[in-house]
Amino acid sequence: MSKHLAYHLEELRIALADGDERRVLPRVLDGESTVLDVGCGIGQSLIALGTDGRRCIGIDIDEAAIRHGVQTFGDRLRLEVAGAERIPLEAGSVDLVMCRVSLPYTNVPRALAEMRRVLRPGGRIWLTLHERRTAQGYLREAWRARSPLRIAHVLYILANGWLLELTGRVLPYPNGRYESWQSPQAVSRRLVRLGFEVEVRTEGRHTVVEGRLPRVAHGQGRPGA
Repeated sequence: MSKHLAYHLEELRIALADGDERRVLPRVLDGESTVLDVGCGIGQSLIALGTDGRRCIGIDIDEAAIRHGVQTFGDRLRLEVAGAERIPLEAGSVDLVMCRVSLPYTNVPRALAEMRRVLRPGGRIWLTLHERRTAQGYLREAWRARSPLRIAHVLYILANGWLLELTGRVLPYPNGRYESWQSPQAVSRRLVRLGFEVEVRTEGRHTVVEGRLPRVAHGQGRPGA
């Protein structure tokens, strides 16, 4: 079993364990019949939320995780290999977009704009963040390991988080991948520009940012804002 698959299986165990403090999931509201999980792994969060009476869709760039999810839950979930910056769904086709662990590894502005694009009027977005203290913890670990490559990567993460905070943009690492920390303020500002009403709260050890679109089309932000 690969390290990544073992991680997703452990995430499934956590998602199904109500008393685990690492567990954080949105509550699906009445009328939210189509749910999209961006960065779904093997589909563990969708399974934990329940699939009866819902259309449950998940996307992830991890091909092995998607393959395992399709083999295990393919009768209950629609899972596809795709990134947050290009979601393979029609505009206005989703009631709830959740992104529990993957936002820090995306081009944040483009990913949020794509999540906005696929939401229906009145739709909801639910996100967890990696705040600056998370990246600072990575730096301490890299320093203790005396790993120049890890230190360089974490310094990039820290700088990218500040870039997001100050300009609303992020830059890729030389390998083309993205990673950053996100403040609730920076993410909230971006969501407001996209037309969301925003709420920030703490759930256990997690920072959750939730946004809702108005039910009427007028006054919404531009998806590519």
